[in-house]
Amino acid sequence: MGTVTEEPAGETEEEQDRNLGVLRGFVVELEEQPKQVSQERMRWRIPEDPGRRYTPLVLRDDAGEPIARTGVLIDTLARPTETPANPSADDFELPEIGYVGGVATLTGPIARGFEDGVIEVAGQPVELYAASPRGVMSESSLEVTGPLETNVRFADLQFTKPYKNVAVRLAATQTNLIRNQQATLTVTVSGLQ
Repeated sequence: MGTVTEEPAGETEEEQDRNLGVLRGFVVELEEQPKQVSQERMRWRIPEDPGRRYTPLVLRDDAGEPIARTGVLIDTLARPTETPANPSADDFELPEIGYVGGVATLTGPIARGFEDGVIEVAGQPVELYAASPRGVMSESSLEVTGPLETNVRFADLQFTKPYKNVAVRLAATQTNLIRNQQATLTVTVSGLQ
């Protein structure tokens, strides 16, 4: 499973709406499995081939012409594990600390998929970016910092893990410097309580 987020450029709302219409006509293709950008949530099957390290990811316009291409690294070292008949919270791991706007990865045996799973941070559901048989990548909360509880509901399992969300803000007295000029950089970290 993957998530596509459209971010149309444009100075006015009309330009952004027009560009959004163009973006939604694009197609993301992985392993020759095309998915419309307008779908948002996409699922591809990646073949288990220990000899391959990368698989091509292609972005096509609405006419089907490729406009961008890259390689996606395939993890050939960690094989998917079978989901235990009765997984417990101890079978899952979440980093103890993350940062605002970053990605948090919950690892664990979810070989059956995470379509019906929900991850909540501070009582609010978070957007899921991607899922594989070994874990789920989700957004880290953009609004709440400090010690939090992450609630996970998956299949017949429900558990809570501690999580600390920190924010880092940078501010400079001047951002365009020429030789011999100086500026003060202020770094503010919040959420470390």
